[in-house]
Amino acid sequence: MSTTHHTNEERISSFDEFSPRRILHFGGRLALYLRSKLVWILAFAIILGLIGAAFAYYKKPTYIAEVSFAVDEERSQHNRSEFSEFSEQLGLDPIDGGNVFSSINNIQELLKSRLLIEKTLRSSAMVNGNKLLFADFFLDSLDYRDKWVKKSAYPNIKFNALKKDSNEVWFENGLLTNMYKTITGKYLKVSGKGKATTITAVVCETEHPLFSKYFVEALLAEVAGYYVQSKTERSRNNLDIIEKRTDSVRRAFIQSLYGRAGIADADINLVRESFSVPGEKKQTDVQILRTTYIDLSRKLESARTSLMNNTPTIQLLDRPVLPLDRVKPSVVKQFIMMFLIGAVLAMGFFVAKLFLKSLTR
Repeated sequence: MSTTHHTNEERISSFDEFSPRRILHFGGRLALYLRSKLVWILAFAIILGLIGAAFAYYKKPTYIAEVSFAVDEERSQHNRSEFSEFSEQLGLDPIDGGNVFSSINNIQELLKSRLLIEKTLRSSAMVNGNKLLFADFFLDSLDYRDKWVKKSAYPNIKFNALKKDSNEVWFENGLLTNMYKTITGKYLKVSGKGKATTITAVVCETEHPLFSKYFVEALLAEVAGYYVQSKTERSRNNLDIIEKRTDSVRRAFIQSLYGRAGIADADINLVRESFSVPGEKKQTDVQILRTTYIDLSRKLESARTSLMNNTPTIQLLDRPVLPLDRVKPSVVKQFIMMFLIGAVLAMGFFVAKLFLKSLTR
């Protein structure tokens, strides 16, 4: 009986502890407590707002260079054509070469690959009449030379120098790695333009307008060249092999014609049948080589057509035009946003403090 009575008292106490009256009472205490701390809340919010406003005021503006493009390519048809049968006999596959880049997602990843970004950094551009290497342009225009190079063991490093010791090569590779990570993590954005399209937008947003413009254009040129080369590599290899075989058969065919003519001239006055055998043999060789040469010439034209069909085109839709769009955070908006964040953080701190205090009683 006493055990049952004790259990009922625990249930009543537990119900009373989480009753709506107790919650309302705690809410009232919390409101009074926050009102008493209003000065501290406002002070913290204003300080955080002023910090945000100062950050917006002193932050350098950024400049947006955007290039949008679409890939125009003719899809190969997987049919049993005369050329495909001949290619299989040669052990070749000229159709649908370079399928690894057929997906637009793969092309977008190609734009952010270290290989092509590093190739772009090692290339140069004419900027205000001066030829600048993009790696040097990056360090100087975005103020990274003082941070990464000036106090190093190689303050006058030249990226395209031929003679370098191993330590300088390692330092150069480290610099290029830092540039690649900074560009892909901070400055470069690649995304699809619209949900129902295959148009890709490449945006380079930096503190220097000329670097933004020239770098994104150079990067797209590197990617376009690499993409076309990769897409058509097998077709070009097949075309080269067929061209070599066609030329070889053509030379053999011409030589056989001269050989047949020489035998005919030598045996023109002879009557014995045995003397006609070499001439017949040469005539047979000429016919075989003529047929092979005609067939290879036809296949050669088919290979050229296949290469033309497999060669994609990068269609540029938008190019960055100076002056670029300038982006700078608003001082007022930054103050309001940081003020609200500061107020929420301060109230959260005092709410947690009051809650912990009530638990320790």
